[in-house]
Formats: sequence, C-alpha cells, structure tokens
Amino acid sequence: MSPATNVRRVAFGVMAVGALIVLVLTMSGLGPTTEFGARISMAALIAFCVAYWIVLETGGVVTTEARLRGATDGWSAPFLIRQYPDSRQGHANAQAEATILAAHGYAIGGQSGIGGHMNVGRTLTGAVLTGGLFLLLGGSRTPGVVDITYVQA
Repeated sequence: MSPATNVRRVAFGVMAVGALIVLVLTMSGLGPTTEFGARISMAALIAFCVAYWIVLETGGVVTTEARLRGATDGWSAPFLIRQYPDSRQGHANAQAEATILAAHGYAIGGQSGIGGHMNVGRTLTGAVLTGGLFLLLGGSRTPGVVDITYVQA
C-alpha cells in the first residue's frame, strides 16, 4: 500500500470523526448555539477542512506504474512507444519506466532519437551581445527527443 493511500485513509477518518462530532453536538443540544458547542464545532469543522484538503492533494498522486498500467491497457498491449526528452530528467524517467516495464514482461524492442536543432537567430544574437562569450556555453539549442519501443516478451 502506498503512503498516499495511507494518508488518504487517515484523512477520511478525520473527516468522518469531525462530521460525527458536529452531528452529536447538534443532536444533543450543544450545537453552535452554546459557547462550548461553538468551539467544538469550529474545531471539528477546521479538522474536516484540513482533512478534505489532504484528500484533494493526495488524490491527484499518480504513480509511474499506474500511468504505465493505463498506457498498456492493464499490461496487455503487445507493444508500447514512449517518448522522452534528451535530458538528464528524461533519461532518469526512461530508466525508471524501463525497470517497471521489465518487471511486467516488456523488453526494449527499439530506440530512435531526433536531435535538437540550433536556433541560429538566438545564437547569433547572444554571440553579438556578449562578444562571442555566449558561444562558449554552446549557443541556443532545443533538446532532442528519444523514442523507445517496448515489446511484450
């Protein structure tokens, strides 16, 4: 069970307890009309709101494995093509996804890459404005893309 699932379960529990406290206080006559009831009701309402916010924040967490499960129709697709930017983060994502896919019976069937291109206008502008020092940094270049095809073994 993931940590996000545990957090959601705790938050739902806090929400249920907060709603139950407000309900019991209202039914017993100590609702928001008395000072004690108003303080307890306010604390329960704040706990309910905080728990609801936690549920909303953790509800959007989608793991890499869940995304891949959806992309492969529940690990049943015969092949899968993934595209990664040619950067450190893209290579890290490719490695993580390759590990998960290998655990579910997929192997790398092919790989192709499209290199980025030099933006001549930006490169020349930077070179002119910095007296050529900009060229030492490599100019202005858009990153390439790496396509990896995974096939089910």
